[in-house]
Amino acid sequence: MKIITVVLVICAFWSFENYSQWFWQNPYPQGYNLYSATDVDINTLVAVGEFGTIIRSTDNGQSWSVKSQVIDGQFSSIFSVDPNNIYAAGYDYNDTLTKFLKSTNMGNDWEMSVITTPNLPGKLYFFDEDDGFIITHLPGANFSSQILRTSDGGSSWIVSYNYFIGRLYSISFYDNLNGLITTSNGNILRTTNGGNSWDVVVTGNTNALLGVAYSDLQNCIAIGEWGTILLSTDSGLSWNNESSNSSASLWDVEVFENNFVAVGDSGTILTSSDGGTNWVKNPNTDYYELFDISSSGEDGFIFGSEGSMLKTSDAGLNWDYVSRNLNLFSIADIEFHNLNDGISLGARRISTFVFQGLIMKTSDGGNSWESTDTDFLPYSMCVITPDVITIVGTEENIIRTTDGGETWITQHTGTTNDFNGVSFIDFNNGFIIGNESTNPYPNGAVLKTTDGGTNWDYLYNGNLPTLYDLCYLDPNTVVIVGTGIILKTTNAGETWDTLNAGIKKFRSVDFTDLNSGVVVADSANKAIILRTTDGGTSWLQQTMETENLFLYDVSFSDHNNGTIVGEIYSPLYNETQQGIILKTSDAGITWTNQNSGTKFYLNSISFNDNENGWVAGDKGTILHTTDGGVTFVEHQISINQQNPNSSILDQNYPNPFNPSTSIRYSVPQTSLIQIKVYDVLGNEIETLIDEEKPAGSYEIHWDATNLPSGIYFYKLQAGTYVETKKMVLLK
Repeated sequence: MKIITVVLVICAFWSFENYSQWFWQNPYPQGYNLYSATDVDINTLVAVGEFGTIIRSTDNGQSWSVKSQVIDGQFSSIFSVDPNNIYAAGYDYNDTLTKFLKSTNMGNDWEMSVITTPNLPGKLYFFDEDDGFIITHLPGANFSSQILRTSDGGSSWIVSYNYFIGRLYSISFYDNLNGLITTSNGNILRTTNGGNSWDVVVTGNTNALLGVAYSDLQNCIAIGEWGTILLSTDSGLSWNNESSNSSASLWDVEVFENNFVAVGDSGTILTSSDGGTNWVKNPNTDYYELFDISSSGEDGFIFGSEGSMLKTSDAGLNWDYVSRNLNLFSIADIEFHNLNDGISLGARRISTFVFQGLIMKTSDGGNSWESTDTDFLPYSMCVITPDVITIVGTEENIIRTTDGGETWITQHTGTTNDFNGVSFIDFNNGFIIGNESTNPYPNGAVLKTTDGGTNWDYLYNGNLPTLYDLCYLDPNTVVIVGTGIILKTTNAGETWDTLNAGIKKFRSVDFTDLNSGVVVADSANKAIILRTTDGGTSWLQQTMETENLFLYDVSFSDHNNGTIVGEIYSPLYNETQQGIILKTSDAGITWTNQNSGTKFYLNSISFNDNENGWVAGDKGTILHTTDGGVTFVEHQISINQQNPNSSILDQNYPNPFNPSTSIRYSVPQTSLIQIKVYDVLGNEIETLIDEEKPAGSYEIHWDATNLPSGIYFYKLQAGTYVETKKMVLLK
């Protein structure tokens, strides 16, 4: 019997009483996949998922608190014994160590430890506050699995069973003796002695079995890939295949009084009222993958991809969404002209290569949206007044409203352009920019109107690359950016000067007056911020050293306060790794990274003032702040605490950071304290502290101005306590 080491890495609590500076408006309450949920009591539910997300409701699902990045990876399971004993398991994306979390106050605060087995965690099950199991499997193609067991509430673990021929997925017990576990090769593990030993039951099915549940001691159900449903009437000794009339992979199954409910891919919800023989598909679902079901009497919830959540109050017969989602492919632009009224432009995927354009309006600050279909994909808009709005997009489309969006008038230019940007200085005078969509080598286009868009003149006669954004400074001055070019006119477009060239792609521009402006760009997979204080005659260039950082939009609410949004992209996985929000309060001289709390790219910004703002982007993501995105404490630690119970090393904040960050730590008794910083090769960079400290909590600051962007590690040694954490310098 192998004993697994458990390292307590942090005794501080992650608390729902603290919150991040940006919160989700779409999807609501958040947009990450939710993989597992548990009923704590009749009113309290907790669910966990990707990006280290924990969400909690204390009013039976009417409202939710959200905490992301509790771990630097994803949670696989959560299990509640009672309100004072809730357990969760997950792992970081950059290692294969199981993170085990415990809450003793209804999921409000969490304490984490690390199980030092090189396996990834699966499902949890606990008999009581002490005795429980975690299913784990080896990463990669080798799906060998283990069952870990604890008898002290997770303080220590042993390997109680090895399964060498496949992966273990789901675990369920009827009582403290009888339990079942499903496998990737269609077998089922069965115990009748509380998990002390397990027998392999060959079901005759070869599809992976992903979920299992008891109706009573004799009657059991297992579900899996390709709509597989197996029933047992002898406590799991033998199994019979039943038709689900579905080919979707089924991820979970739950027993609601007299009904079975199974959920899976493509929004599949199946219900059986006759013990699992016949199944009916619920028609009121969408395309989401549905991963887990929780139930309490006739009430129940389903949790799935993109934060989807559904609720039933009739034992699973009918389901309604409690989450909100505009179900968009992306949002191209967002603009609020006061704290309540806003408009956004988006697209919804109809099929693989077909998209539906949308114009969406809100009158409650972005909490709800009404949408109108367009016959083109809208890319950009200019809100001249709350009633007068011009929108441009694909295939020469320009539309204008003069009644706040009740009706729209189509305008024509006589070109074949896709328009990427539009800006008006008043009701009549405006510019649009884009490229000729029919040309295999797109030529940039600059057009001007002096009559509100009734007529458009093609201005620029030279050969231009694709143009992306523009800024109308005064009746005569316009700045335009595109691929390798910055253009400026000071005579309303009669002549143009080239201000800069050579950088691969200038993506966005904003000026706060005739002299002060910022442009964001990228070249060779690195982001660049350019700043001018002389109207573009000269530019100060700051290159961000982080690879695959892309910045898409810049916007200033006044001369000093500005925001940039973008993404960190992962070429390895061909997807966004993190949505980026950068903030300046000194006119763009320095920029601070804010925690977006999203893994989706962001490409549009709207601020009414320095505090109230919105950002939007991929998957219809809309984030809102009411305090300018200022930093709040993400982990609850009392700096005034004089006698902490144990040593603590908190995660640095902000993280990523540029150029400085704060590190908090606590010690329970007088100790010699060392905190050192290392690079990814293990080279010591700096000693931050090396002295004796009395019991208490402390905070130190580290300035990395002279270091390049990258991953660094900081290590605390306090007596026999040693802990190391990762931080990211992002310049």
